[in-house]
Amino acid sequence: MPRIRLMAANLTSGSSQTYDPGHGIRIFQGAHPDVAMIQEFNYGTNSAADVRAFVDAAFGPGFSYFRESGAQIPNGIVSRWPIVASGEWDDTSVANRDFAWARIDIPVRARRRSQLRFELVVYPPRRDADTGGRRAG
Repeated sequence: MPRIRLMAANLTSGSSQTYDPGHGIRIFQGAHPDVAMIQEFNYGTNSAADVRAFVDAAFGPGFSYFRESGAQIPNGIVSRWPIVASGEWDDTSVANRDFAWARIDIPVRARRRSQLRFELVVYPPRRDADTGGRRAG
């Protein structure tokens, strides 16, 4: 039976909220997810070339990704299959991150359907300090 391996991940090292030390990359490599929903998606200088290098190293050169822009601690989605639409929704309660979303069409073998479509939203639960005392939930 076919399966899809999904992974939600906040695997950055240290207090700098970055994947630079490589610990999170090794966990992704070992887990072999088909789709990963990533929090604190910072790597290198955060340039397109650096983020592409991260995706290639952690998942493989055939994976596509979406990473929100303009956030201090961005969220993102990495997929074995093409991401056909993506974006972000503003969160007005915090200034350093938003909701990242992606639509992925997955080819499946079925009688009447040629694709399985699903949508993902990535957003970490907030701590009390992030929300002025309000708890996520």
